[in-house]
Amino acid sequence: MGKITFLHNGESVRDWEVIEQPEGYFYGPNGEFIDYEEDSEDVYVVENNAYRKLDITHSNFCDIAGVIHSEDPSCFEGAAAATQTTFNMVKLVKGDIPLLQQGEYARKLLWEGPYSSVSNKRTLSDNADSQEAKNCRKGLIHVLTGGMDFSSGAIFWDGSDFATKGSRHNKANIDGGIEIAQALWNQFLDVTFGGNESRKDNARKNIQFHKTEINKILKFEYDNANMYALPVEYYANGIALHGNSYFMIASGTSFWIKDGVYYRQTVTIIDPFISYGTGRNNMNRCLHKATIVQGKQIYWAPNINHPNNNGYRWELILGTNPF
Repeated sequence: MGKITFLHNGESVRDWEVIEQPEGYFYGPNGEFIDYEEDSEDVYVVENNAYRKLDITHSNFCDIAGVIHSEDPSCFEGAAAATQTTFNMVKLVKGDIPLLQQGEYARKLLWEGPYSSVSNKRTLSDNADSQEAKNCRKGLIHVLTGGMDFSSGAIFWDGSDFATKGSRHNKANIDGGIEIAQALWNQFLDVTFGGNESRKDNARKNIQFHKTEINKILKFEYDNANMYALPVEYYANGIALHGNSYFMIASGTSFWIKDGVYYRQTVTIIDPFISYGTGRNNMNRCLHKATIVQGKQIYWAPNINHPNNNGYRWELILGTNPF
């Protein structure tokens, strides 16, 4: 057996194992079903007459892609994000296990419990040739071949129900609390409601963001008669140090301090919305941090750095027996 390396934009992307006359199910790198040979559950990706065997059975491949198809098949990035999120959760709960086993648990997670809440779960047939079907297969292939994480480390996702409930959604309280930036919330409302400004305006009320005014001190210097500003420091109350004494300065005014001209500018900061868990095992935690919007979903990573989560056993986030 040899190795063949493919180039993408001049860069080596992966090695493909060359196998003569394999048996199993064959797909193109963009998710298209190609062919089936003999009686085998093996799955291969075919490109430029080279085959790469994927660490997954054909039944798990079709079952996982099928649930993702019911969740959000609208684009490759969204399908890849939901698939990666599922595998991220498997690794969080089960640890560093072989990829073949990860596929087994990913299938169970999507099909046998509440992790995926869609009701119309079905296996994705190899005969399905729509772009949406290809997106889901391509997303799964992307994850199985070590592609970038389009979920930004997420372990959960939510769809339109989060947009309509916001801070009243279970994830914001009984399921452990959330942290989300306003820009990400607005982006999610855009993909959920499109051009319906009335529905977006109503949904914005579901999360209330707090504003903080920060007084930013800028230092002006001169370089060949051209003045430019350099950020120096943030002052909570617009207080500047002059020698050993402090004095107040009004926003929009300039003043001298030893080595140059300074200027005070008032900046409004929109704080992230943060809520805390109300469940028995997550009281006062803030477990979920919104990371990215992909397709029609918003994604949540473990909020590892929040001080309220110190000592939390992340491997138990789904309970003691999730599979």
